[in-house]
Amino acid sequence: MGIKKTVTDKTIAANAANARKSTGPKTGAGKLRARMNSLKHGFFAKELQLGEEDRPEFEVLRDSLLQQFAPATPMQQIAFQKIVCCAWRCKIALRIESRIVALQLSSKKETKVEAAGGGDHHPDGAMVCGRLPIAAAGAAVSQKTARRRG
Repeated sequence: MGIKKTVTDKTIAANAANARKSTGPKTGAGKLRARMNSLKHGFFAKELQLGEEDRPEFEVLRDSLLQQFAPATPMQQIAFQKIVCCAWRCKIALRIESRIVALQLSSKKETKVEAAGGGDHHPDGAMVCGRLPIAAAGAAVSQKTARRRG
């Protein structure tokens, strides 16, 4: 199909020499730090990642679920931890979705305002995106998403 590129022994040797120079972090602390290099929001992380600003909200969630489920055995404790992580990730997913929708709406609003030479307004004075006031548009998307999932 495509043109085959011949790799010379010299190129292979150069690649091997470069690979030996860049082996990544060596210490335990360096490896822990490197694990977080590409972390943006923690939603897909293997381990639950919490920022200091999220910790109080997470602890309230965990404590309220602990009261409700009251795990008594090791297996119930494992299941409880999974429930807490899943519940937290659902909160994160909704937060991410809300931010994406808000960005899309603000982008559409800016485009619409620029194209029309002004903005459309709802009777109460709110900017309108499509047929819904912008504040209501995010709620409508969340309700629509909830209906699809439910």
